Amino acid sequence: MKKLLLPIIFVLFLSSCSLPQKDDGKVTTDFYAMDTPMILTAYGNTASIAIKEIKSEILELDKKFNRKSEDSELYKFNINGRVKVSDDLIDIVSKSKEISDATDGAFDITVSSIMDLWGFYDQNYTVPDDKDIQEKLKKVGYKHITIDGDLLTAITMLDLGGIAKGYASDKAMEILQKTGVSSAILSLGGNILAYGKRSDGSNWSVGIEDPIQTDKVIATLDISDKFVVTSGTYQRFFTENGVLYHHIIDPKTGYPADNNLTSVSVISDSGTVADGLSTGLFVMGLDKAREFLKAHPQIDAVFIDNDNTLYYTPSLDGILKTDANKVPLF
Repeated sequence: MKKLLLPIIFVLFLSSCSLPQKDDGKVTTDFYAMDTPMILTAYGNTASIAIKEIKSEILELDKKFNRKSEDSELYKFNINGRVKVSDDLIDIVSKSKEISDATDGAFDITVSSIMDLWGFYDQNYTVPDDKDIQEKLKKVGYKHITIDGDLLTAITMLDLGGIAKGYASDKAMEILQKTGVSSAILSLGGNILAYGKRSDGSNWSVGIEDPIQTDKVIATLDISDKFVVTSGTYQRFFTENGVLYHHIIDPKTGYPADNNLTSVSVISDSGTVADGLSTGLFVMGLDKAREFLKAHPQIDAVFIDNDNTLYYTPSLDGILKTDANKVPLF
C-alpha cells in the first residue's frame, strides 16, 4: 500500500520565506492553513497591508470551514444537521450547490462519508465493501442540502475541502483590489491566483505539474488576473493488490472516477468556480467536460490523460506552452 500527497501546481519564479520581507515593494510570507502550505506575495506600497489582511481572512475562514475542529461552524453543523450559520458558510454552500447543479452532481460536497470509507480523510486507506458504499450513497447528493436565509439543513455531513481554498482565493482577490495592490501571486495549497503582472510587466508563468514526473512541470500558462486550480489522481492515492485508488470520488458510484484522466486544470475569473470545476470536470470525463466547456466559453481547462497527452480549450492557444503532445478539445 502506498500513500502520497503532493503539491498540485507550480508558480514559476516565485520564492517564499518564513517571515515577511520587503524588496522594491515586494512582500511575501508563508504559513499553514486549510491543511496545506500557503505562500502569499504582493507588490506595491500597500502590499504589506494586503498580505496581513489576506492571511487573517484565510485563517478566519479556516476556523469556520475546518471539518476536524470541534470549534468550527462546519463541525457543529455536521453534528446537528440544522443550524443557523454565518454568511460565509451560507455563501460557500450556495456556490457549491450551483456548481453541483451545473455539473449534474459531478462535484458534490456531500460525498464526505464516502471519502471516509476509503480512508482519504484520516489516511487509513482501505478498499471498502460495495454494500457499505451503496449504503452511504443513500445520503449523498447536493439536493439533500437546503438553505433558508441563514438556516442550513442537510441529512448528511458536508466537506468543503474541494472548494474552500478557491473561495478563500476569491476573498483574497477582493482584498487585493480594495487595498490597491499593483500585482500579486498567491498559492493557496496549489490554488493559484495570478493578479496583475510581474514587476517587469510580463504575465505570470504558472506551471502544471507532470503527473508522471511530479517534480517537474509538463506545461506552463502565461496569464494575469486569473485563478488556476488542478485536480489530479497523483495527489492522493493508495495501491492495493496492484490497483491504484485515487481520491477523486464519483458521487454517483462512490468509487474513484475512472476515465483515463490523470489531471484537470481549470482557469477562471473565479477561484471558487475553478476549484469546484477542477473536480467536477475530472469526474465528468473528457467527452462530457468538452460539451460543458463549449457551453461555458468563459472557462478554460487543460486535461492530461494516462499517456500524458494534453487536451485544452482552444482559447489557450498562445497561452499554454508545452513540449508534450497537445490536442485542442474542439
